[in-house]
Amino acid sequence: MSSTTTRRKSNTFYVILIAGAATLGGFLFGFDTAVINGAVTAISKAFNANSVQIGLAVSLALLGSCDRLRR
Repeated sequence: MSSTTTRRKSNTFYVILIAGAATLGGFLFGFDTAVINGAVTAISKAFNANSVQIGLAVSLALLGSCDRLRR
């Protein structure tokens, strides 16, 4: 086997690995977003919040889920 063939197989493996990690990350972020969206009604009823307060709570929850990934 030549070194070019070995290098191509190695590059293909890394591309698949990186694409898989990006796919999983996107799925998990989407799942967090769906969970937060499902909680909007409960938050607005529990805290009697207006649309600005709900928007702030949702945006902070999304920022919190991004910050969780950095740690």
